[in-house]
Amino acid sequence: MPITAFLDALGEKLVGGYGYLKLYYAPYRDDAEALFVVDTKMNNWYDHGTDESGDLYDLAKLTARGDHRNDIPGYIVKMMNENEIAKEMLTKRAIDPQVVHLDIAKILLTDFMKALGQEHPVAADGDLRIYNSPYDSSVKATMVINIQTNLWRDTKTGANGGIYDLAYELTGCANKSELNRYKPTGRDSKGLWFYSPYRNERKPSFHVNPHKNLWFDFGSGAGGDIFNLAGELTGETDFIKRAEFIAQKMQLPVEKPYKPMPFKEEPTFENVEISRLEAPALLKYLADRGIPRDIAQRYCVQVDYELHGKRYYAIGFENNAHGYELRNSFFKGSYPPKHITHISNGNARCNVFEGFIDFLSAERLGYNDGTDTIVLNSVSNLNKAIAPLREYSVVSCYLDNDNAGRAATVKLQQELGDKVTDKSALYPNHKDLNDFLCQREQFQTKGLSNAECSQERREAHHLMSLYPKQSTKTKLKL
Repeated sequence: MPITAFLDALGEKLVGGYGYLKLYYAPYRDDAEALFVVDTKMNNWYDHGTDESGDLYDLAKLTARGDHRNDIPGYIVKMMNENEIAKEMLTKRAIDPQVVHLDIAKILLTDFMKALGQEHPVAADGDLRIYNSPYDSSVKATMVINIQTNLWRDTKTGANGGIYDLAYELTGCANKSELNRYKPTGRDSKGLWFYSPYRNERKPSFHVNPHKNLWFDFGSGAGGDIFNLAGELTGETDFIKRAEFIAQKMQLPVEKPYKPMPFKEEPTFENVEISRLEAPALLKYLADRGIPRDIAQRYCVQVDYELHGKRYYAIGFENNAHGYELRNSFFKGSYPPKHITHISNGNARCNVFEGFIDFLSAERLGYNDGTDTIVLNSVSNLNKAIAPLREYSVVSCYLDNDNAGRAATVKLQQELGDKVTDKSALYPNHKDLNDFLCQREQFQTKGLSNAECSQERREAHHLMSLYPKQSTKTKLKL
């Protein structure tokens, strides 16, 4: 089943895309920008906001709620079936929904209070029903309704009257158009029709599905749950402020968000020393990956440090915040703070790499040739690179051939437009640029021509398919 079809069933719309990569808002988060990428060729996904990825089943686990979490396959089938039924009903729905003409004056005030979120009165005395004030959240049980006369009175302010008077207290207006925002004008098999509560319109186009507790405004294209509606009504993008608005309107208690005590992280690395890269083991590690000594010493340093009482050393690559990416044969990490590395040579062109090993590989291959460079040091740093990249006329991306790398390229193309070029086509059968360099170095060591390299690669793939390689990895005991 295509992930894009499941996203459609979840109500998510396609935001953009590049070829077989499609961009969406994450269906399980309320983001300000689209960070969820679907690879339609492989039918998997990558969330640029969290660095998570997976298949349809993984996505369903993240979106399932309540009892659905115990039956993920059943949840997927249920969502798809409901979506197909909804589509069928919408195609059969008349263009103009049937409008019920209401006699506003005959609407029961108790029903009107239900529409305002107060399902039951807080007290009753004979024909009198007592409610919390619907137009002042700071006041409690002061609203008295006489169910025989269908009139109300506020015991605190003295305001009183019928439904039009109550509407005036709520909105400052008592015309039929305002009142219709609180009462359905019609219904179909999937739910109820209303006038849009946040804009003026002549025909009701606001549809509510009470079974799914979702709404959709056919006039504006907006839709979602109660929090999305609160955002449309208030213009707020902050989730907490939307929740406070809902609680105020429905007169619900609001707990203040949890604010943890400030936590000061103790330094993990101690006695850090920076020096010229000279350790034979570190230089051999880079040489084994195709990086010669002169290039390594030009851009990298040696970082000696103490960790949990033991001394270690690693290759260090400095970032803009004076932190370091650290590598050796047994460790891949960083010395904080984490940031991008921007190498400026005053060029109008800029190359973008995911990690510094790929950058060093490009130096060895001659791809940089004096151009400026940005090394992300992690795709999670992508947003930090967008501002400096806007200053360049050409941006060339040498990112990894995986979901995270492709998603990062799509994100840059969305932000920067046609000046972004995807260079991963130079190494299509390799996971990254360094993998490409390593294999090229191996073939050159054997003295093979390009044609012979291709033939040997085909023969190697054939032999591996006949005799699968057994794992020789051993678990290191730390």
